[in-house]
Amino acid sequence: MKLKFCSNIPAPTFQWIGLLLGISCLFFFSFCGKKEVEPVEIYPEDICSFCRMAISDPKFAGEIIIENTTEILKFDDIACLVSYKNKIDSNKDLFTFVHDFKTGEWIKFEAAVFVLAEEFQTPMGSGLVSFKNESDAKEFLKNENGEIVSLDDLSKGIEASK
Repeated sequence: MKLKFCSNIPAPTFQWIGLLLGISCLFFFSFCGKKEVEPVEIYPEDICSFCRMAISDPKFAGEIIIENTTEILKFDDIACLVSYKNKIDSNKDLFTFVHDFKTGEWIKFEAAVFVLAEEFQTPMGSGLVSFKNESDAKEFLKNENGEIVSLDDLSKGIEASK
């Protein structure tokens, strides 16, 4: 049976339309996956979400971005970030970032190497500094008295000092 409204369109045209429609759908749906969450710049007027003090030195700052919300929490010291992270609902998907002390670039919290150098001045006096790799952390420790701490020890240590 031949449809009247399509009778003057040659068969190969339908194949091209199908192909274009398929490619269009593939292109459209390829952009529907999860987007990578990126940290937001720290501004001079930003305040710490934990201690409510101004973020005076961005190289010690951190952020938590809560998935599926517009909520961006900024912190002036790694200790403030960890303290806040320890007290919020862990069922939420959190994207956490800190600055690499050497370069100033954002790095994922979970991938960072942390140094605890109690005599080193940080905004809240925690002595916590983050690095993107262990070699930079060890280089820092050549000039500062301290130690590399794991994420678990960092979390437990902050919890114990509250």
